[in-house]
This record gives sequence, C-alpha cells and structure tokens, in this order.
Amino acid sequence: MILEQKPGLKDREYGFTLVEVLIASCVLSIGILAVAFMQISAIQGNATACGITDASARAGELLEKFMSLPYNDPLLQDMDGDGYASDQDLDGNGVDDDDEGSQVD
Repeated sequence: MILEQKPGLKDREYGFTLVEVLIASCVLSIGILAVAFMQISAIQGNATACGITDASARAGELLEKFMSLPYNDPLLQDMDGDGYASDQDLDGNGVDDDDEGSQVD
C-alpha cells in the first residue's frame, strides 16, 4: 500500500509520536496488570472452593455414617451430659472428636 503524502507534510511527519507510543504502552500495561490481578483472584477463589468442597464431602460422609447407626449405638450416647457423645473417635483419626481433643485409647 502506497501512502500519499499530504501537501505541506514532510517525510518525517508520518507515524506516531513518542508521546502517543508512551500513552499506548501505559494503557497496554494497565490492561495486562488487570488481567494478572484477575488471574490471582481466580486462583484464590478456586482454592477456597476446593476447601469448601472437601469439607462438604467430609461432612456428608460423617452424616451418612451417623445415619447408618442404630439409635442405641454407643457412639450416640452422651456420657457426661454436655450434649455431645464424649470420648468418641468418630472419624477414626485417633483424636477425641469433642471440644477437648484428648487422645482416644
């Protein structure tokens, strides 16, 4: 494509000025930074969602375990009157699942 020179313009007056290039590069860098911050936010949101999903699956498993127990099962008995089944290791990790966290023998 051949550019026709307008009357009164010299050869060195074609193209972009340094100020125009500087402004364009600033606009481009702001856009790239915005995309980078959005990516960071998306990664953090995915990590949070993964934790919530794991917790929900674990709670569902425990609920299913409780629902399969008969009403007179010892795991469901409140031995010390605090409203919780005491000294019970419900999830099998070796730690008492009440609020004290003592080791189960």
